[in-house]
Amino acid sequence: MLAEGLHLNHPEIVFAGASSLELRGLPVLNYGLAIALHRDGRPRRMRRNVVSGGQALTRYTVETVDFAPLDDGADRIGNWRCESLEAAAVRVVTGVETGLSAAVLVLDGAWWALGAGPDGRAALERAAVGLPGVAVSRFNRAMDLASPLSESAAESLARVAMWELGFQLPAAQVELLIEGRLVRPDFLWPGQLILEVDGEGKYAGPDEAQSRRAEKQRQLALERAGYRVARAEWADVINPQRFRGVLARLGVPPAERQRQAG
Repeated sequence: MLAEGLHLNHPEIVFAGASSLELRGLPVLNYGLAIALHRDGRPRRMRRNVVSGGQALTRYTVETVDFAPLDDGADRIGNWRCESLEAAAVRVVTGVETGLSAAVLVLDGAWWALGAGPDGRAALERAAVGLPGVAVSRFNRAMDLASPLSESAAESLARVAMWELGFQLPAAQVELLIEGRLVRPDFLWPGQLILEVDGEGKYAGPDEAQSRRAEKQRQLALERAGYRVARAEWADVINPQRFRGVLARLGVPPAERQRQAG
């Protein structure tokens, strides 16, 4: 609604950064009501009322970005003009206010949307060409942990948490033939260790009970096949001590850098 009201008053604007990503339906952490847009002039932050249909919707913060002309034009997303997906992702990832978890979450979503393969990665890397050295370092650090195979924000944040806690990183969404059916656990380590991450709202909806039963049967089938399975909820992933306990009880080994240090 905020974007709609702003667009009605200023149809010439181009949404940038996190705003461009959110209008594409991609997850972005901790950006609240900040709306970034391309516009001629000095970068500045303003407070305005968004007005739609004659009614003020809410207060919001607009960040105007001096990034004109657009390097690669603007995409049309519904009624809105947005900077390219890769440019928006790189803008957010390299921002000084963006933490590693938020950066990896953005890259996971953008990489998937651009194509879950080398072409998608290459598009993101091209968008980072020419940035200052510090920004490139931020981008590379997040890109090293990014994966287009993440199917939820919880999986993206879990992978970063594993790295920060010093655990070996797993393979993601590996296809396994179990009792005649293909299954793809969220994370798989050598030694037949599996972690399933239940993000917020995974079982929400009218079929919640049925979904939980199906997930339980899937886990039992994996265990019958010799896999050791653990589960982590959103509350575990965002709590370092709880998540460390989940991984340690599963038997996930330390990362190579940890073994070398020891």
